[in-house]
Amino acid sequence: MNLFVLNSKIELIDDNDESTYGLIHDYVDDKLYISTTPDDKEFKILRIGDMVRGIFFSGAIGKSFDAIVSNRISGEIIIYELTNINNVTTIQRRQDVRVSCSIPIYFTDREFFINEDRKHLINQIEDIKLNSTEGIIADLSGGGIKLVTSKKFNPDEILVFLFYLKDKPIIVKGQLLHKAINIVKKTPLYNYGVKFLDITEAEREEIIRFLFILMRKNRLR
Repeated sequence: MNLFVLNSKIELIDDNDESTYGLIHDYVDDKLYISTTPDDKEFKILRIGDMVRGIFFSGAIGKSFDAIVSNRISGEIIIYELTNINNVTTIQRRQDVRVSCSIPIYFTDREFFINEDRKHLINQIEDIKLNSTEGIIADLSGGGIKLVTSKKFNPDEILVFLFYLKDKPIIVKGQLLHKAINIVKKTPLYNYGVKFLDITEAEREEIIRFLFILMRKNRLR
């Protein structure tokens, strides 16, 4: 299986959604070996028998998989042996793989926030909330969302969005591409497809990692 690229950085996520990072050390006889070091600020000890989700990127291609920690070799570096590798998923960094979810979101059409440089918006979270409408993310991808709200907008409008992934705020500008209407208890709910306009690669990868975790949870259910 020509799946793993040696020396690629990899993230291992346990059942508590806690992460540790390492490098792909070797792949022999269907066993994957990951090297980690206690000097890493996000170092976390995994136990033999732990089920983990692995995520790594090689160029524009990302892969994720489920596995079991079958051994731990201690020394100056710690090497984890992973077996029972399954549920392998491939995704491109820019590929819009959408996953259904239900995540609260704040959004605003105030020109002050829309015209503001996004690097300054992170310092205005409370002001954004005070001047925003709340809605729900019905599905999420690295390139956009499906927004559900009772507020009516015109297609092509640009809004500022604020939502949280594992308590980390994501602030991004997005454009409304299309609209659909559902009637719930005689109340219209609008569904908007939103394309992110200024998301960074780091934020995109943060979303993709979150989606891998979400897909794993959905399979376990």
